[in-house]
Parts: sequence; C-alpha cells; structure tokens
Amino acid sequence: MLHSQHLWSRFNPSPAKRSSHLLHLSPQKRLRLQGTVRWLQSQWKAIKNILAAARKGFDAFFLRYPYCYGYWKKYADIEKKHGNIQAAEEVYRRGLQAIPLSVDLWLHYLTFFKENSDTTDPETNERIRAAYEHAVLAAGTDFRSDRLWESFIAWETEQQKLANVTAIYDRILGIPTQLYSQHFQKFKEHVQSNHPKHFLSEEEFVKLRVELSKSSLAGMISEDDAAVAQEELPPGTEDLADPAKRVTEIENMRHKVIEIRQELFNHNEHEVSKRWAFEEAIKRPYFHVKALEKTQLSNWREYLEFEIENGTPERVVVLYERCLIACALYEEFWIKVT
Repeated sequence: MLHSQHLWSRFNPSPAKRSSHLLHLSPQKRLRLQGTVRWLQSQWKAIKNILAAARKGFDAFFLRYPYCYGYWKKYADIEKKHGNIQAAEEVYRRGLQAIPLSVDLWLHYLTFFKENSDTTDPETNERIRAAYEHAVLAAGTDFRSDRLWESFIAWETEQQKLANVTAIYDRILGIPTQLYSQHFQKFKEHVQSNHPKHFLSEEEFVKLRVELSKSSLAGMISEDDAAVAQEELPPGTEDLADPAKRVTEIENMRHKVIEIRQELFNHNEHEVSKRWAFEEAIKRPYFHVKALEKTQLSNWREYLEFEIENGTPERVVVLYERCLIACALYEEFWIKVT
C-alpha cells in the first residue's frame, strides 16, 4: 500500500541547488548529453530488463540532467515492472523534487499512485486527494497546468464529490492559464447539470437561500430524494408546496452561483490577456541542450520584467522556475534569481 506523506517531506529544494551544474555545460558536454540520451534510447530494450544496470545508468544520468522529466517515468516504470512499487514511488519522489513544475510528471505519478493504492482502505481517497493537492500547489499556477486541474476535477467527479468540484473551480477560475475560458464553460455546465444542494457547500447553499428568498427551499429536494431523513438536509430546506416555485428557486440559485464567479472570471481574463503574447512566444518550455533562439531568450527576459512589475510574488517565483527549466544553460537567468 502506498502512502503519499513521505513523498513531500523533502520537497522542492531551491532551483539553484537542483541544477546549477547545468551552467557548466560546454559545447563538448552538450554533445555528450545528446550522446547519452541516444545511448539510453538505443539500449532501452536491453537495460530495462536488467534492473541493476538500469538503476546505475539512470542514477548517473540524473545527477547531471534532472530536468529530463520523461526519463524519470521510464525509470519508475522499470522499478514497477520488477515489482518494486515502493522503489518506483521513490523514483517519482526524486523526479518531482527535481522538477516540481512538471505537469506531465505529476500526472504520471498520480496515475501510478491511484493504480497502486489499496481500494479497500477507507483512507485511500483522502491520500489520493492529498496527492492532488500537493500537485496543484506545486504546479497549479503554471500557465500550462490545465491538464492537472482537469484531472483533479475528473477524479472528484468520479467520487461524486460535487461540492469539492465546485471548490476546485473556485481556485482555477482565478488562476491565469491557457484554457481559462474552457474552465469557465465547464463550470457553467457543472452548475446547470447538477442540483445546487449537491454542488454547493452547506454554508454557501444556506447563504444563497437567505439572499434569494425568505421562503424555505426544502422543495429543492426531488422526489427521488424523498427518503432522505430531514435531519440530514441543510438548514432551511423544508419542502416548498408549489412545484413552480421550486423550479424557480433552483434556477435562481444557479444563476446567482454563475454570476458570482463571472466577476472572478472577468478579472482572470484580464490577467490572461496581459500575459498571452509572452506565453504564445514560448516555443520550448522544457529543458533541452540545444541552444534557444535569441527571440526566445528576449521573450523570457521581457516576461520576467513584466511579472516582477505587475505580478504577485508567487507568480514571479513560478515564472522564474519555468524560465530556469527552459533556460537552464544560460547563466544570466541564474544570476537574476540569485
């Protein structure tokens, strides 16, 4: 059985500690890295079946090149193939410690964690939820983190925790991301497709009920829910006698819920618009030994200057982290962060 707690105990060291050695890659060493990658690819079928050789090769590789996130998954897959689930989790821990902004690596880890968790353990869902929370705290403010948020929403939906889904939307709707508009559209579908008593917290449900009407909204409980004990219902939900009033109250609540989030969305859309050109200009957000084009370096410089002047401290830090992944071989950016 997997436990996610230990994964985070030594999480997220400073970027300077993680990869300052990358600054010293001469042209010859860059060619050596390319050769190492080609060797790993060519020998993959052989070494993946020899555990000791695989461990030795990957451990040496990651001492120098920890930002190659795809190879962390390959390493974890080898451990898993040999039945070493705890060792595979440790590989993921090391990888996420080295590159915590990697949405892809987080998604691979979360899939692995869910597949290898004990479904009979009543605490499993809380552990999975905690893992998702760690993932979005680490990488959820990245402009391209949408798939991570969507995975979290999909999992909570599978658990039929619709109030949790709403709470996640309340967070992502305020974060500038590439698919910000799509999130708002899906949120509105979430609201229109479900009953307010299911997708709202009890606190918000009661608050809106007081705002919208002095009448009780217990009629919002459908005939299918008639067997639910009254003491299990939110306060102020005794039945409305008039079915027409019942429908009206439900629609009014839905409208109000969306209206409240519309203001949040509008503000976020404005923040996205200020960053869109910078983000569109980023052609290679991942680490590679090949030199970046001058226009790419200029864009990173201008984007950092913009965020320092206009963004929150958290967004500045995240952008620097992203920059140091893509521009790990350029000393000027390491000097800026130190």
